Amino acid sequence: MAIRLERLEVRPPILPGLRRIQAWRRVRLQRLLSDPNIAQNDPGRYKSIKAAQYYMAVSMRAEAVLRGLIDP
Repeated sequence: MAIRLERLEVRPPILPGLRRIQAWRRVRLQRLLSDPNIAQNDPGRYKSIKAAQYYMAVSMRAEAVLRGLIDP
């Protein structure tokens, strides 16, 4: 008698929240990069760089949680 095992893909409960934050940060970064008034002055450039860093941090954390590399 053979037992058939199926792999269940269980997503951690934190993942939908991280995806929502990731989408919000992506939109903010795109808005900062597309506005010529913000891109030309130094405080605007600083905001764009920080927005990119935050977006990458959230993206990397979401991928790490999804792949099981870190605990949520």
